[in-house]
Amino acid sequence: MPVSGGIDLVVGDVSGHGIGAALLMSTARAFLRALHVGGAPPGEVVGGLNRLLEQDMADDTFMSLALCRLGSDGSASYVAAGHEPPLIHRAAGDHDVLDSTGLLLGLLADERYESQGLPPLVPGDLLVLYTDGMWECQAPDGEQFGVQRMRDAVARHAAGGAPAVRDALVAGALAHLAGKPPLDDMTVVVAERVTG
Repeated sequence: MPVSGGIDLVVGDVSGHGIGAALLMSTARAFLRALHVGGAPPGEVVGGLNRLLEQDMADDTFMSLALCRLGSDGSASYVAAGHEPPLIHRAAGDHDVLDSTGLLLGLLADERYESQGLPPLVPGDLLVLYTDGMWECQAPDGEQFGVQRMRDAVARHAAGGAPAVRDALVAGALAHLAGKPPLDDMTVVVAERVTG
């Protein structure tokens, strides 16, 4: 979603499957778009989304969400509400190790979400958002694909840019499944800073 001077990348995951989960995701998307109109900081956007969702969600329903705000000047921050934090691969070859920043959405109406700043992105740096279905997908013997395999794939294909990394992650997860259907949805979004 465009914001003044940059863009917000968002990946979310709702509990359950089927029509109810799809409706919840659709509602969350609409709320999120409305909350962006004022250009609020990421933590306020996610906090507002949490308050709106909590009013209508059943006690056994929740949503995780990661929102990354990328500025045109290379600035970057994120909020990971019970969601896997982004993977950041630096052009220099290292990875930033990030933490979740708050509870799942829909649990507590008054939960506060703080955005975490990142060192500025430079040309060649990559940011990867994903759902747990990516790293949790299992080989026939039950072994998970895992976050480390994802990091390794990003590092191996970083020189090819965001499209190469995306394709490598998807191909790696599918190869790991070895023909088995995934147990959960698998979503991955890759962004790259290409200019200084």
